[in-house]
Amino acid sequence: KNRRKYEEELAGSLLLIWQKTGKDWPALERGFREALKTTLAKSFSDAANNMALRVMLLNSKTIGVETIAREANQWAYDRAKELAGEIVATTKDLGDLDEARAAMIAATEVTGSVSAGEAGAATWLALKGGKGYHPKWRTEEDALVCEICEPLNGTGISVYGMVSESGPPAHPNCRCWLEYEED
Repeated sequence: KNRRKYEEELAGSLLLIWQKTGKDWPALERGFREALKTTLAKSFSDAANNMALRVMLLNSKTIGVETIAREANQWAYDRAKELAGEIVATTKDLGDLDEARAAMIAATEVTGSVSAGEAGAATWLALKGGKGYHPKWRTEEDALVCEICEPLNGTGISVYGMVSESGPPAHPNCRCWLEYEED
């Protein structure tokens, strides 16, 4: 899993930008936006490519790398634009950005980008191949799984959609993901 690598990269970038810009809020927002865009595009693209590769190996279906890259960049740009302002506003209120908060933001947002990447790949593959893919919620199945996510493990959208309509993350620091099965 590259997820952890992306989480560490994003958390480190957020902290470095905070240290360099301090309370220069416009510079902080620009820096956060760039860091988010870069890392979220990579994690989205990685998740989508991995899913497409799994399906391709099983069914000889393909999805263009260029398509994934284009969608990843657009999704990450839109998400980073929205999210950077939210992080700056909260940082203003709190007056600081510490390691724990940077790690929480990174884990939550990388989880969201992985979910979005896999959902995008499932949609593209269904359109291209005529078969649908239904998602199932998955947890890490370890001692850190929370009381929100534990009952969602293995459920489909009819159940997990009541908690989190578009899938993980269901809450800050969520480490869950969706696993897609062919209809």
